[in-house]
Amino acid sequence: PRKSESTYFTVSKQKGVRVNEGETKGLCGVTMSIRRALRSTLKYTTGGVAVAGLAWGGYTVADSERRRSAFYRFDGTVRYVRSVSTTILIGLDYTWNHWKATSERSPWRFEGTEEEEKQYLQEVYDEVHHRTAERLLRLICTNGGIYIKGGQYIAAQNHAFPKIVCNALKVLQDKAPHRPIEEVYEVLQEEFGQDPHEVFGYFDEKPLAAASLSQVHRGRTKDGIEVVVKVMYQGLHDRFESDMTTFRAIGDISAFFFPQFDNRWVYDEIYKHLVREMDFQREAANAKRAEKSWEKKYTYSAFVGGKRTTVRNVAVPFVYDDLTTKRVLTMEFIDGCKISDFDKIEKMGLKVADISRLMMNAFADQIFIHGFFHADPHPGNVFVRKNEAGGPQLVVLDHGLYSELNDEFRLLFCRLWKAMVMKDEATVKEVSAAMGVREYRLFAMMLMFRDFDTASIGMTSKIRADEFERMRDMVMEQVDVVMDMMRAMPKELLTVLRNNNYLRSINMDMGAPVNRFRIFASAAVEGLEARNEQNSSPFAIENLGHFLPRPGMFDKLRFHAFLEYHNVVGWLTEKWFRVMLYFGLLPPIGMKQFEEFVKKNSTSGEMMNAA
Repeated sequence: PRKSESTYFTVSKQKGVRVNEGETKGLCGVTMSIRRALRSTLKYTTGGVAVAGLAWGGYTVADSERRRSAFYRFDGTVRYVRSVSTTILIGLDYTWNHWKATSERSPWRFEGTEEEEKQYLQEVYDEVHHRTAERLLRLICTNGGIYIKGGQYIAAQNHAFPKIVCNALKVLQDKAPHRPIEEVYEVLQEEFGQDPHEVFGYFDEKPLAAASLSQVHRGRTKDGIEVVVKVMYQGLHDRFESDMTTFRAIGDISAFFFPQFDNRWVYDEIYKHLVREMDFQREAANAKRAEKSWEKKYTYSAFVGGKRTTVRNVAVPFVYDDLTTKRVLTMEFIDGCKISDFDKIEKMGLKVADISRLMMNAFADQIFIHGFFHADPHPGNVFVRKNEAGGPQLVVLDHGLYSELNDEFRLLFCRLWKAMVMKDEATVKEVSAAMGVREYRLFAMMLMFRDFDTASIGMTSKIRADEFERMRDMVMEQVDVVMDMMRAMPKELLTVLRNNNYLRSINMDMGAPVNRFRIFASAAVEGLEARNEQNSSPFAIENLGHFLPRPGMFDKLRFHAFLEYHNVVGWLTEKWFRVMLYFGLLPPIGMKQFEEFVKKNSTSGEMMNAA
């Protein structure tokens, strides 16, 4: 205040602090505002503490079931806020940086040649991808549970999600955060009704691995048998409904920021599969059924070290039913390495190509012949070791997520794969229509990740980086059509696509040593003749012994003969072109152009027509 104006405080018991009429808008007014704010803050803080105290008092006097329910309701709210805020932040990050880089009104827009602008835009997106990967990984690891399941799925979708994000989330496939041993012991106590050390002879407190819904510990039974014990995370069932509500909110927010990727329609399928996966007794039944489906084809008898021995090329850990409940699964201990651990595979003296071929054949048989297949074959669920004869053996883990195809759909899918590999466009169109899909070329591209119009008969096992990017761009350009098509297709296809994407991703990481298209088509040809295993008679001819021809064997021979014919024609045509070019009998073309032409057409009899 100015010197001529006097300002002072007078204290009154009835009215508290008041200021004389000489007060001016100056330092004193600011002081009064601060005091009022502090008084209000103190009032609401005191009220908040009182409410919190009453809530805590009610929590402490409530019985254990009510306390547990209250805790998970509060925890669900925290997880909801954390998830929604992260999703909004990611959406805003992409929206803001896209506007900065592309809008004509943006002062940050880069101007240069078309190539320079494209490079700049890619650098901007890469930075956003890195931030998104960090935020997602932090959110998933903090929330845990079914969030890790979602992260594992994203990690395998390198054709649909940014590579930077997929690579960052691959750590979740077998190195998810583990829970304290006290929580593990509480679950074991609740399931078996007694101390865990009374149930097992030995239980290692250090987990072997942590997965999306559970973690695995090594142990021994009372009889001294080495086992692994898979224990579901505490509170998974209690959090499930609130987490699924959060997932729906995440879907709504994502659809707002990225409307072209609106996949909320798949929510019910996710819910159904997760409910099944959270029952370890169901998983035990799935494991036994899977082992039975592989036994006939991938188990044989051989002399090893002078003794007749049963050799298994595909193995499923034995399940101990008396030590298995809905939340605890006890299995045989099997040592091995992940199928993606190429250094350890090489040290074992095994060939990556043999392992890839075995993996493709085993899972293709499940889909096309048996119609009962593993829907979650990521690298953390497929191990490798030597079999009894020293060859490669696949050990398939985590049988919680399976899908079953009815015979009608299975046969349609078999016809589709056979027609795609043989480039039988009329049959591809017919079968796609029967499945409710009109855009059959796009449908075929989604299944094979090859351009159906330019692909050769038999397909090629490897795909060049530029072709891979071109496929991604084609999908992105038609993303609205893709989403409409996926909504229309049978829901069984969603898990088939999931399985297919995992296998394709693993094969690509291995360097695509085998032609997965031919392997799948070969299984499809055999599956067209194979009867549903549940309806087959024990007196059927295919059950009389391994010395009799299997169903579909002659069709497979004709199929492979057809493909080999086109291979030979393609090879001869390539050599003919090289000779003609060498002697100058054809117009000269650049060697680079010729090599690209050969790479594209060398496996097809269409090379001559293309020339």
